Amino acid sequence: MEKVFFCQNVKDFVYFCGIKAKSEMKKAAILITSILLIACNQAVRCQKTINEVEFEKTHESIEMERVFFISMDLDNDLIYDTIFFDLKESLIVAKLSSQDFEPIKSQPIKANHIDIFATEAGFVFWESFRRGSVSSYFQYNSETNRIQLVRMSQEYFGNVVQDWSGESSVNLLTGEYTGNWNYFNHQQDSLISLPTIRTQMSFRTIYLEDFCVDTSWEFNQKCNRLHNAYRNKMLAELGRNPF
Repeated sequence: MEKVFFCQNVKDFVYFCGIKAKSEMKKAAILITSILLIACNQAVRCQKTINEVEFEKTHESIEMERVFFISMDLDNDLIYDTIFFDLKESLIVAKLSSQDFEPIKSQPIKANHIDIFATEAGFVFWESFRRGSVSSYFQYNSETNRIQLVRMSQEYFGNVVQDWSGESSVNLLTGEYTGNWNYFNHQQDSLISLPTIRTQMSFRTIYLEDFCVDTSWEFNQKCNRLHNAYRNKMLAELGRNPF
């Protein structure tokens, strides 16, 4: 409840006016402080929103780099090189410090899903297709000063019952092939693993500039022929019809 003052003289009146002025100034100060606090709070919220957007953009760029761009010392000169997948031209690009960062490009590669990641000795280009994938391993050849394909591996899930499922790999430097494949036995209604296939598989020397969609296709076809031959041989020895 507001106090009531009775002014008996001029001195009392001046004192009363001073009290009222201080009271009004106090109210004004509280009002101004409240307005400033609200304004600051809005500014902080706005800045937070901007920061969140910037974080999302940065996060997206990091993800893009993780999938399509790597930086590593591929040519072993203690200077970082760059390897990435050019989405516009649909090919692998490497820029080596020892070659003045001039772009070294593969042939065009058509794949729905790809990835590039580093290994201890080089990098891997991974591509997936329907119910399977192929990984191509590259290393720097110090004798030829070129990036060479040294290993390939594939994984296949087979059909609905996983017939023809399995995995295989080939060392392109030695020609050593290893395959672990399965076939579905319809009579037993079960998935049977074939004995591990170990044999030789010949490949020409392939450098990054030669690498193309046909490289993965050639590897896939050679694996299928080996798989089919070993499967038919095993079933023939067991006296079963492979088809």
